[in-house]
Amino acid sequence: MNYSNGNLYKVFKKTFHKIHFESYHPKDILLLGFGAGSVASLIQDKYHNDCNFVSVEKDQEVIRLGSKYFNTARFRHNNIICADANDFINENHQHFDLIVFDCYIDSEVPDQLEKNKFLEGLHHALKKGGMLLFNKFVFDKKSETSAGNLKIEFDKLPDETELFYIRENGFHFHEKHVNWMFVHHRQN
Repeated sequence: MNYSNGNLYKVFKKTFHKIHFESYHPKDILLLGFGAGSVASLIQDKYHNDCNFVSVEKDQEVIRLGSKYFNTARFRHNNIICADANDFINENHQHFDLIVFDCYIDSEVPDQLEKNKFLEGLHHALKKGGMLLFNKFVFDKKSETSAGNLKIEFDKLPDETELFYIRENGFHFHEKHVNWMFVHHRQN
């Protein structure tokens, strides 16, 4: 399992650099796949962003371990919810400036979280001008095919989606065995 380890932190750190996160000041942030809080740590500690987090983590044991070993209570204005990301989005009525998606079972994103219905739910949960960062780890032929299908689903959404291929040691614009970071912007 990949719960907020150093490599994951580096992937989001590089993504934030690429999208010039320092000039983006989200107030309401949804973290899907909270883990031990590496993305919240990056936003709060590196970017000194005083924002409101809604953090969704499916695994109660991960929440407990994050609290015990990673001091997740240190995050200001953080509401940690133990729930499935799909169920949360289906029942959600809030809108967010930023949604960060990093939900995995072992190394794979659950299939239902790569379907158009879920992606549309994410799009509609964004405020106008909001941004979605969707992390997809590609490590073999099956995950590469899945990522290609995910790109097709993102292309069906209204507004713009950019795709970055990120390795721990840099950006690559067409490589296998990397993180595919989908950056979706809601215009209207």
